[in-house]
Amino acid sequence: MRNNFEKQNEARLRRQGELAMKSRERLLRAMNRKETDRVPLDLGGTSVTTLTRGVLAMLERHSGSNSGEKEGILISRRFQNVLVPEEYLLRFNVDVRGVAPGKPEHDTTRELEDGSWIDEWGITYAPSAGGLYNDIVRYPLAAATAADLDAYPWPDPDDPGRTKSVREKARTIIEHTEYAAVGNMTGSQIFERCWYLRGFEEFLLGLHSDRSFAHRLLRTVTDIQMRRTENFLREAGPYIQVFKTSDDLCGQLSPLISPSMYREMIKPYHREYFELVRSLTNARILLHCCGNVRPLLPELIDTGIDIIHPFQFSCPDMDPVSLKREFGDDIVFWGGMDVQTVLPRLPAEEIRKRTEKIIDIMSPGGGFVLSPTHNIQPDTPAENIVAMYEAATVR
Repeated sequence: MRNNFEKQNEARLRRQGELAMKSRERLLRAMNRKETDRVPLDLGGTSVTTLTRGVLAMLERHSGSNSGEKEGILISRRFQNVLVPEEYLLRFNVDVRGVAPGKPEHDTTRELEDGSWIDEWGITYAPSAGGLYNDIVRYPLAAATAADLDAYPWPDPDDPGRTKSVREKARTIIEHTEYAAVGNMTGSQIFERCWYLRGFEEFLLGLHSDRSFAHRLLRTVTDIQMRRTENFLREAGPYIQVFKTSDDLCGQLSPLISPSMYREMIKPYHREYFELVRSLTNARILLHCCGNVRPLLPELIDTGIDIIHPFQFSCPDMDPVSLKREFGDDIVFWGGMDVQTVLPRLPAEEIRKRTEKIIDIMSPGGGFVLSPTHNIQPDTPAENIVAMYEAATVR
């Protein structure tokens, strides 16, 4: 026969279950800067908040579920990040599910004999020496002229493979689950894509010395990215709550270009891109931009974004207390658990404390979604990942 304590505890848990928010409601309330029953959680909702290959195997070994050889379905060959299996999304109480474009039916990727490969943009990659990622080893437009841009074999943004099953996947999340849907627009960079093509130094120098060519390249890349995004959103736009894109403008210590250079050369293209997104969906716009983004944050907010990921507090000027105080009324913060200095390096109990601390700073008044600051790397102990999500669920 149950004692009174057991009966009271059962009643308490039942009341909590009745009062608990559904995942989609929780995320929408947080984005509307309203209090939630707990912080919304993301893992794998985007291609920059997921796991890298090999981390799944560690989680498998940690849970003892099988031999620990699971590596997952690859999202990006270059970055070796993978889709997170549903079993872990359920285990970690993740509130979002991602929907990404498909691969083109007429894939122009080419394999080279030395193990390197050329992607659909003509950029050559090779495995890094002793590392996980693949590095750019040839920039196809490094010596190009404006005339060369007209003859260049650009990717086909209208390839039907890119939108295959996108509507069905997004609609299924909304009609058959309680999760929020994130349109995970992979490979949609503008600034980054230009230097991938031109070369980092050459493109940045050209923003000063050859602005005509820089604008031609930015215009061409923006048009392709906008067309890809338009096609994607015509399928997924009615169903998603968040639209994620990426464009890394900053290094660890500071932006790669000055705010004035951003305003003149990059911001007009970003603004045009985000205006297109806004015209095709009611989803909130999430921009992934690593590093010390603070000097550019007012400009980025002005382009029309709603959410910034990752607010990398291991960088100078990125103190979460001051970020929340200064920008909390203007933008939602998505991230918070650092994959450089926190998740891989601290013991699990300290991870729990750090998780609780960042939630206490960023969650009051809503406007915060907890996730890794980038893809979780193989140097992160599995118990630390578990500790992070367990602490966030009960906080």
